[in-house]
Amino acid sequence: MRKHIANRFKEVTYEIDLRVKDYDFCKTFSLLIARVLNKRVKEPKRIKDGRWKVYYKSVAFYEWAKKFKTSFEDNLEELSKYIEYNKETVRYFLRGLFDAEGTNSRNKQLFLYDSNKTLLEYAKYLLERYFNIRVIGPRLLYRAGTIKKKKNGKIIVSKQDIYCIGISRYADIIKFLKQIGFSISRKQIGS
Repeated sequence: MRKHIANRFKEVTYEIDLRVKDYDFCKTFSLLIARVLNKRVKEPKRIKDGRWKVYYKSVAFYEWAKKFKTSFEDNLEELSKYIEYNKETVRYFLRGLFDAEGTNSRNKQLFLYDSNKTLLEYAKYLLERYFNIRVIGPRLLYRAGTIKKKKNGKIIVSKQDIYCIGISRYADIIKFLKQIGFSISRKQIGS
């Protein structure tokens, strides 16, 4: 989300944009944000670095979201009114989190990772309260400064502590996949 001054006449545009590697995630974001903004759905576009991009303009949404720029913890009470509006909004919130920061290990374990422990505790609360899914954690996965080598050989140094929550009971995994699921097809099938 950004406020962009377009030219010398100080024309201001208020953009909500998403740039991600996964087309399915970008498409779902586009469908949902178009519904929220009451706008026509835009098709994601491939950009030079190989990622997918979609953007919308909305002054009202920008102004509303701007008040949440501080930490998640500071805004949890206010945000929970929107997230817990009904079971469907909880479902979409959790699906978005798991699409962005979750994994499905061959339908044997589901994990959600983040540096914000409060966010993971809240996700655990929502899974247990609204879907009766047992969740393990959050637990510390990596300390800040941990060096990790990815499959492609790239080396990453963690800038913050990383926590995770997990779903490991088969019945709970099936319940998650049926009632919440992933919008990213490769994550939904567990590959």
